[in-house]
Amino acid sequence: MNKIRTKANVSTIILVGLCLPAYYKTKLVLEGQISWNQVFDFLGLLEMIYAFLLASILVGFHRFFQQSVFKKKPNFVPALIFTWALGVLIAFLFTRFYFTTILGFDLQPSFQFDVAVLSLCLPLILSGVGDRVFLEFQSQELALQAEKQKKEAIAARFEVLKMRLSPHFLFNSLNTLADIIEEEPDLALQFVEHMATTYRYILEHRDKPMVPLIAELQSIEALLFILKVRHGDALTIDIEVPLNPLIQEMIAPLTLQELIENALKHNKYSIDIPFSIRVYRDRQNIVVENNIRKRISVTSNQSGLENLQWRIKHAFFRPMKIEEDEHMFRVTVPLKVMKN
Repeated sequence: MNKIRTKANVSTIILVGLCLPAYYKTKLVLEGQISWNQVFDFLGLLEMIYAFLLASILVGFHRFFQQSVFKKKPNFVPALIFTWALGVLIAFLFTRFYFTTILGFDLQPSFQFDVAVLSLCLPLILSGVGDRVFLEFQSQELALQAEKQKKEAIAARFEVLKMRLSPHFLFNSLNTLADIIEEEPDLALQFVEHMATTYRYILEHRDKPMVPLIAELQSIEALLFILKVRHGDALTIDIEVPLNPLIQEMIAPLTLQELIENALKHNKYSIDIPFSIRVYRDRQNIVVENNIRKRISVTSNQSGLENLQWRIKHAFFRPMKIEEDEHMFRVTVPLKVMKN
C-alpha cells in the first residue's frame, strides 16, 4: 500500500506541475494578454517550478492529515472543512511568497482564485486520479499472491503424494508380499487388494482439500491390514471414532495415514516392546497419539508435519495442534461439519 501511495503522490505532483502552468498560459493566450511565443519563455519555466513546489507542499500537507489527524477518527465533516481551509491558506501564502518576494511580481486576483480552487480540488485529485489509478497495481499484486498460493497448494499436494508413494513404503510392502506369497497365497492376495485400495484412495483424493471422515476411516482399514501383516504383534493401532449419521464431517485427505506413518518412522518397536497408536475423537477433532520410543538413527526435517499443518490451516482455517512430553506424542486434527 505504501508503494501505491507513493506512486499516487508522484503522479499527482506531475499532473499539477504540468497542468497548472499549461492551464494558466492557455487562459492568458485566449484572453489576449500574451502571445503563443511567450508561452515558453523563461517566466514559463519559473511558473512550472512554482507549480511543482506548490503541488509537493499540498500533497505532503494532505497526506500528513490523512495519516495523523483522520487516523484518530475525529468528527469527519469539521475536520474536512478545516483541512480544506488550511490547505487554501497554505497555497495562498506560498503563492504570494514565491511571486511577490522571490520574483517580485504582482499577483492577479484571478490567478489567486485559481490557486484557491486548485488547493480545494487537490484532495479529490489525489484520491480520485492518483489512488484509483494505482489500485490496478494492487489488484495485480493480489493476483500474483493468489497464484503463488495456488502453486504452493499444488506443491503441497504433490509432496503428500510423493511421501505416500515413497520407495521405502513400497519396498517394505513388496518385501512383505514376497515373504508370504508362497506360504500364504490367500493372505498375499488380500495384501495386494489392500495395497490397491490404499493407492486408489490416494490417487482419487490427492487433489481435494477435504474428504468425508467416513471415507478416510475406510481407507485406514486397508492400511491397517498392510501394517498388521508387516509388523504383526509389534504394532497395535486402536481406532475409536464413532460417527454421527445425522451430519457429514470432513477431514483433510491422507491425514490419518500420514500421522500413523510418521509415528512408525520416528519410533522403534518389536514383539518384545510393542508400539501403540491410538486414534480417537475429541468433540469436533480427531486425536492421534502414540507412546514415544524414538529411533536414534532417524533424521527428519519435519517437512511432513509442516506440509500437513499447511494443508489443514488453508482448508479448515483452524490449526493442527501438536503436543509432546516425555512419554506421549499427540496430534489434534480439526474436523469440519458440512451443512446439509
